[in-house]
Amino acid sequence: MKSWLALFGYPLLALSAAASETFVFSGIASNTDGVQLYQEEHRVTGSCVEGHWRPEQQNVDYLRQDSPSPFAAKALTYKDSPLRPEVDFKQPDFSEHLLVRHDGDETLKVEWTMSDQPSKRWRVPFEDQLVVDAGFDHFVRANWQALTDGNAVGFSVLAPTRGESYDFVAEPAPDKLAGADHSFRIRPQACSYESWWTPSGLVIETMAFSPTMPGWAISAVTRTRTMSSLFATR
Repeated sequence: MKSWLALFGYPLLALSAAASETFVFSGIASNTDGVQLYQEEHRVTGSCVEGHWRPEQQNVDYLRQDSPSPFAAKALTYKDSPLRPEVDFKQPDFSEHLLVRHDGDETLKVEWTMSDQPSKRWRVPFEDQLVVDAGFDHFVRANWQALTDGNAVGFSVLAPTRGESYDFVAEPAPDKLAGADHSFRIRPQACSYESWWTPSGLVIETMAFSPTMPGWAISAVTRTRTMSSLFATR
């Protein structure tokens, strides 16, 4: 089943270039039949330094349509690199808690706990092109010129509940999503679409970007089946 995630953003507070700014984004995930699955509420704080956006803190609440209370929450703290924020994710319904922390300059420390499983801990070494969670947005921004010039760019993604990273390629998509200024797709670096499967399905993701949105935020995402077995917390 394919699902769509539309994100809409606006500045909550805009100060001088050297001061902190806060943006609020609302996202709605729905399937291709238009049935809403859940909603995301994003709050991102950062500053503009020498013409570059520097995120500091991001908070996300996940809400179901039938409840005003979040069923999950995530806090991202950007320290050494915008590509690799520290992560604190909680989903009380499953007694789930995921922590990703920096452990020195070249290692990430991951701890994952769920009610029906023993706690798992990993130390994951990384190189400059490793992205964590929403750090992917900043990876795209850092490589914007190369991507819009038609080039493919390699990167790695942390799969936190597996304690390892996977190599991918971001490249221009052959077909643009409706209403998008630019569309890109992600594919596994070492194998073809037809042969690379997760237990939940083939990993292919197409993104649409609109420079008119704050920070060139992702305006639409379509997934083939689901990427949850690789990137999400379960």
